[in-house]
This record gives sequence, C-alpha cells and structure tokens, in this order.
Amino acid sequence: MVFTDASFHPTFAGDPSMGLADVANAVTEARIRLSVFAPAMECYDDLSQIDKCEYTPVAVEPGETPVAALARFTGDRAHFRKTLEMLAKSVSASAAADALDS
Repeated sequence: MVFTDASFHPTFAGDPSMGLADVANAVTEARIRLSVFAPAMECYDDLSQIDKCEYTPVAVEPGETPVAALARFTGDRAHFRKTLEMLAKSVSASAAADALDS
C-alpha cells in the first residue's frame, strides 16, 4: 500500500531509462498487489492499468493542496477502516491464489 501526495513520475530520477514498464514488470514478477492512495491526478491512470494494481483517488477540494487532501483522507477513520478491509481482501485473495498454485 502506498499513500502519497506526490505526482507519479513516468521515469526514475536515479535512472531515466527506467519507467512505468519496469514498474509493471517488477510488480508482475514479484506478484505484488499494489494499492495506491493519492490525490486525484491523471498521472496515476497508467499505473492503475498494471495487473493487480489499484488506485484510489483522494479528492482535492477547491483551495486545498494535495498534501492537505491526503492528510484529511488518512485522518478519517472511515477511510482507514475501508483501507484495512481492502488489505484484508487482498491478502485473502493472494493466499487463496497461492494455495491453488501449490
């Protein structure tokens, strides 16, 4: 699970030759279930297209910064409960898939 107030960068700062395709390959090969909670930004749409990746956009209210929007979101108990429920479902689904692969 990733909580961020930053925009998604299509290339890595340390190695500009690496980008979204490398993230997709790493996530797929490692069988990672990626859940991203970030301010509603179009840049996350491509990331959410990776298999087993979910993007939950955090609404940014008028006059609000992405930092404040994420703080508001993470400070809300209902959002936290929903996040834990998502995590539990993902872990259960992953465990069931692993059991079938065995």
